[in-house]
Amino acid sequence: MNRHEEYRSQKAVIEWFGKCWRVLGAPTESVLFHCPNGGKRKPGEAAMLKAEGVRAGVPDLILLLPRNGHHALLLELKTETGRLSPAQSDFLETAATNGYKACVCFSTETAIQAITDYCRS
Repeated sequence: MNRHEEYRSQKAVIEWFGKCWRVLGAPTESVLFHCPNGGKRKPGEAAMLKAEGVRAGVPDLILLLPRNGHHALLLELKTETGRLSPAQSDFLETAATNGYKACVCFSTETAIQAITDYCRS
């Protein structure tokens, strides 16, 4: 997986949402956010973050906006050739069975479409 490509895609989605949140009916642009759970850490730092609640599998973006019977939208962004880790699959499945809309997006465009569809539902 090309981490830089995923970064660029996620950044583009955040920038797009920053321009469109009002039209989509969101109360503020801050309802779409990223929890920085990924990345390599030194062992001490990793232990501290884990103690603070960092969890494997948490999706890249969370849209904290209830719509159409869902509590929120959870988006995992991947490159075209990216694959979910077992922890990511488990997290998204658990979220979906507990009232959240969860999806995997393999491009900037599909992520934007998922957010747009969710907001308009």
